[in-house]
Amino acid sequence: MRQSILVVLLIVSSLILLSVRTVKAYYSNMPASMVLGQTNFTDSAGGLGPNKFFDNTTHPTNTGLVGIFVDPLGRLIISDFSNGRVLIWNKMPTTNGAPADLVLGQPDFNSNSKNACACDTPGPNTLVNVGNVYSTGTQLFVADQSNNRVLIWNTFPTHNFQAADVVVGQADFTSTATTCNASTMYIADYVYVYGNKLLVADRNHSRILIWNSIPTVNGTPADIELGHSGGLADCTGSSANASNFAIPEGILVYNGKLFVVDHDYNRILVWNTFPTQNNQPADYVIGQPDFTTTSSGTSASEFSAPLQAYIDNNRLFVTEESNNRIVVFNSVPITNGGVADLVLGQPSFTSNSANEGEATSAYGFNKPRGILVYNNQLFVGDPINARVLIFNNVIGTPQMNINTPFTDIGNGRLELKGNVQLGENGRYAMQWIKADVNGSGLGNVSNLFGGRSINATTTLYDFVNDFDPRINGGSSNNFTLDLVASSFNADTTSLFYFLPFNLNYVRKSNNNLNIDFTVNNLNIQRIKDNIDHFKIEYRKENDSSWLTLVNSISTDKISNAGEINLVTLNVLKIGTKYNVKVVAVSKNSNWEQSSNVLSYFFNVPNQKKNIIVKSALSTSVTSTPLPTLVVDTPMPVLPVPTVSPQAKTCFLFWCW
Repeated sequence: MRQSILVVLLIVSSLILLSVRTVKAYYSNMPASMVLGQTNFTDSAGGLGPNKFFDNTTHPTNTGLVGIFVDPLGRLIISDFSNGRVLIWNKMPTTNGAPADLVLGQPDFNSNSKNACACDTPGPNTLVNVGNVYSTGTQLFVADQSNNRVLIWNTFPTHNFQAADVVVGQADFTSTATTCNASTMYIADYVYVYGNKLLVADRNHSRILIWNSIPTVNGTPADIELGHSGGLADCTGSSANASNFAIPEGILVYNGKLFVVDHDYNRILVWNTFPTQNNQPADYVIGQPDFTTTSSGTSASEFSAPLQAYIDNNRLFVTEESNNRIVVFNSVPITNGGVADLVLGQPSFTSNSANEGEATSAYGFNKPRGILVYNNQLFVGDPINARVLIFNNVIGTPQMNINTPFTDIGNGRLELKGNVQLGENGRYAMQWIKADVNGSGLGNVSNLFGGRSINATTTLYDFVNDFDPRINGGSSNNFTLDLVASSFNADTTSLFYFLPFNLNYVRKSNNNLNIDFTVNNLNIQRIKDNIDHFKIEYRKENDSSWLTLVNSISTDKISNAGEINLVTLNVLKIGTKYNVKVVAVSKNSNWEQSSNVLSYFFNVPNQKKNIIVKSALSTSVTSTPLPTLVVDTPMPVLPVPTVSPQAKTCFLFWCW
């Protein structure tokens, strides 16, 4: 007679180590890792040549905009403002002071004359006081500030002093008009390409010009103007509101949103959808509480003369000229205001001294301007110090730990205990941990406790969360749980936990195997939303390595009862004892294995299964099963061999 009994897997609590995805982390006042324009972090003299920037010896207070860009082919492009040129590295530099490969705007690396002739007459290959740069990988765009124009190379330049193909903002390559209309500019400060649209910050006309397609003819008029109510011939100023600027500088588009850095109003205006009409108002503002406030300040929520911004992985970086710093928002603000999470170039949010008030070093800036994040590196233009600083992202691997079994605290609620381990002790701190039960939405955990150092480089943050597993149709033995953790300095990380699923049987039928397993049928759709596929693995009983029997089983095969039954070719040899298990792989490449492993000895047809109950010590990337299972026949608890090279033995809050 078949009899079901309750097998208790865990007699004492175990801490299950859950590795989450690698994150990218900065920390406040971190030093730069590399410098261009200088051979070390203490020199600050500018000059000429292929490895120098910004002629601060003859222009000591020249703080012109620095453009930094890396194109899709990995070429680094930097505008050298006061030398009237653009420097190009065909490959990303890897050493301090690495020389550029190509120069535009000047006939060679040792020239810096105005328009390459010490005169006011420009040409298709000359520049004066260069602004921002942009490249699609094929085309190159350069904002030629003092010539009041943007130059376009239709194919990426391959030799020094190469002439541009198209000019925008002027009727031809020799004009420098500053008239306010749809075809001219007055200090072309910033250029940006979004899709096939061209955007230019027309600085002294206090407006953003937009071409709905990349111009192919000299002097093509813009289609849209942002910043003035009177259309493309209106350059009159007005008090601060949602539609105007006082010296627009940086431009970027992220996830379809347009961001414009408004220098003199100390703010960033944001349009939730890309503007399609003249003078279209912004939807919200960063750096100010509303659209009419323009004050500056030195805090985590204020800007003072912001210049450029960049967004990488939903993290916002902003350069501030007057505060001599970079502020970083770990998540892009979505409403008015916003509070930054960390600061670079200053020891705190309340300080703003140039070079941190000391000599030139790897830590401070003097009126930073250009900014870019590429391939885990942050590039910052530091023109007064005649250099570009490069910050290598510190890569960490936070670890989240869950204490099982969950505790029944009455009234149908369960209590989850765990911790998050952060490296680089003293630099990183937890900001929050949130939990989502059965897709009901993220909410803060009940308690997040202060960090405790366990060694010189590691800090643990303990947390406790009590929750009701019955939310959204779940139950105490059938629910899903998302845990999300974020430090103040690291990107957000998450993991998906779900109750164990059972491998019901493995049976031989002729030359095939019939395999049947069951998932949680109350949350089938939730599992389908989060699980990419299942796979079947096997090994000989005494082997340590698992082999793949079936590589990819679609979640579409889950029946309404939560059951998956499949037939596959038998590769298991008669007379050999095997272990067989099911592994669920999430869409984030995390995984969890079935709550049980079947042991099958193939010597007679249709032999009944034996059950090896899964060990209490899990090596799953995402979770381990809860501590109770109903099985057909009681069996002793046997260990499952390690399946991860990072497996650790854990007890309470300690792993070794």
